[in-house]
Amino acid sequence: MEEEIKKIIEIDKNTFELKKKTEDIINENDKNLGKILLNLEKDSMEEGKAEGDCVYNKLLDEGNNKAKELEAKGKEIENNIKNIYKTYKEEILKGIFDSIVQNC
Repeated sequence: MEEEIKKIIEIDKNTFELKKKTEDIINENDKNLGKILLNLEKDSMEEGKAEGDCVYNKLLDEGNNKAKELEAKGKEIENNIKNIYKTYKEEILKGIFDSIVQNC
């Protein structure tokens, strides 16, 4: 009987040690999973930021190109107005002068 009790105690002791080792393994796995999840989250955030930066830079370039186009178009219009004024300057001044003289 005493021998059976010793065996039961030994089995109980082994079971306790096995349970402790299992809990240690589970805790270690939880820590590792936590680290992995943090790394995945960090990687995802960095990837999202890189994609956002890429989209931002593309939109900025498109905006700058459009601004340059508008500036060139504005200069073209300004030059056209100057050329028209040069062409019709004498007529415009004569018309203004005649209008002033007639109204006085």
